[in-house]
Amino acid sequence: LTYENTPGVEVRPVDFGGVEGIRCLDPSICELSHYFAPVIDALEREAGYVVNETLFGAPYDFRMAGDGLEQEGYHAGLTDLIEAVVSRNGGVPVTLVVHSMGGMVATNFLAGKEKSWTLAN
Repeated sequence: LTYENTPGVEVRPVDFGGVEGIRCLDPSICELSHYFAPVIDALEREAGYVVNETLFGAPYDFRMAGDGLEQEGYHAGLTDLIEAVVSRNGGVPVTLVVHSMGGMVATNFLAGKEKSWTLAN
């Protein structure tokens, strides 16, 4: 099975690696469509996370199943992001926080990784 956009249409997540693609469903009306905004704010305020240093987002095209995301390069991009964050933060493994279908996406992603990779990252 392969996935593809309608000719002339390209759907891609906003701000992969940053948090703006998960903060609000519609940035033009964030106050009405906040999505992860309260979580991001709480992690910054109460747990000391810093966006683009210790806090990152990995939005995805929710229309696709895990295999489609892998075909589109999402798994490779997420692997690169996680490895870069771990390296930048002195080898401290990441914690994935997911919501809704993100749980299935994360499970699919991690199922394709060797145990040694998951333990190291």
